[in-house]
Amino acid sequence: MKSLVNSILSKHTGKTEKQIAKDTDRDNFMDAKSALDYGLKFIRSLKKEVRL
Repeated sequence: MKSLVNSILSKHTGKTEKQIAKDTDRDNFMDAKSALDYGLKFIRSLKKEVRL
């Protein structure tokens, strides 16, 4: 399963699978700018919009 996720992340970030494996070996929290700089093209939010 981990190799599949690493492969998907590799395709979407332009990083090698080896680099992805190293970067995901431990928890790695990023803010939005860091995620974009890393190569992630989108950030999905699970929060629902709340209207007041």
